[in-house]
Amino acid sequence: MRFLASNSFAQKMTLMALVASGIASATLMVAFLANDSISSRAQLESRLSSLANIVGQNSAAALDFDDRAAARDVLEALKAEPSIVSACLYERSGSLFATYDQKSGKHECATRQSDVVPVVSGFSSVKEAVEHHGDFAGTLYLVCDLEGIHQRWRHLLQVTCWLLIGALIVGGVSGALLQRSITKPIRELAEVMQEVTERHNFNLRVTPRGTSEIALLGVGFNGMLQELEKRDEEKKAFEAKLAFQALNDELTGLPNRRLLADRLGY
Repeated sequence: MRFLASNSFAQKMTLMALVASGIASATLMVAFLANDSISSRAQLESRLSSLANIVGQNSAAALDFDDRAAARDVLEALKAEPSIVSACLYERSGSLFATYDQKSGKHECATRQSDVVPVVSGFSSVKEAVEHHGDFAGTLYLVCDLEGIHQRWRHLLQVTCWLLIGALIVGGVSGALLQRSITKPIRELAEVMQEVTERHNFNLRVTPRGTSEIALLGVGFNGMLQELEKRDEEKKAFEAKLAFQALNDELTGLPNRRLLADRLGY
């Protein structure tokens, strides 16, 4: 007979292991993604600032000598950076001096520096003052898109999703193994208890196993069965003694008149 065929306790233990592993994994992954997002933006801004400084230094002479062709050649070198959308070089007066557009329409330079508006979401910009021999020569604006970072985030999100699924699988298997190691001895104990209750068979015993607490429970259950078996034997012996005394002479031990009447059917 299988007792507790549907064990909700086992299911709850497995569910708790799944929830715990899922929450822990999700928390770690969110923290990892947030940290990666912050570090990626910081690295991008640092790289943009360094790039703007280099380009500004190389274009300082062109601004000072009003050489627009040389300035455009310097800005064209930004083709090596796919993330740079546009570069706007303004002269000392604030007028647009030279531009670089990776793709027309993505981000256009304002004709006046005073008309420059903040970049929209999905883009990042940096402003760098251009100096020549310590004198202010103009201003450089670099605008880059965040598509590279977004692609990285999507890739990391896919990886973390697979890792989360893996963690849930591991948590489910671990929970199943854990609940089996705990509920199996409890289920066996319940089956023996059911057998004792239905058939009054006190000579049954369980094998103590599992965790120390469950093993101790099995030892205590066996001790209880032993005591019940002892009392049952004492009860049967006492009933047999009463029956003997009722049908036999107390002094001689010979059958008495009641036993004779019982045998004769009176």
